[in-house]
Amino acid sequence: MRRLSFEEYVSLVCHALRRPLPEPALPSLTLVGDLGLDSFDALELLVLTEDWAGLVCGQEVPELTSVGDAYDYYLRALLEAERSEGVVGPFAREPQ
Repeated sequence: MRRLSFEEYVSLVCHALRRPLPEPALPSLTLVGDLGLDSFDALELLVLTEDWAGLVCGQEVPELTSVGDAYDYYLRALLEAERSEGVVGPFAREPQ
């Protein structure tokens, strides 16, 4: 699975959650204050992130407060999915 850059990740998140793309997109932007996510949006972000990384189900629910936190989780999930010997979840797909 291709690794998304930070900019690609932020763009996909904003598109999927129907939020305007912040300019500039910085890792320090907060999910609630800057992007206006509520708890349902945060859950959708978590599921999308795991899906884009090819992770079947994360072992933990991370505390994500910023865009940088979410992208770091994406990178960790991607590594975890790669380490699981190529086993990819049934819903893993390339981001659209």
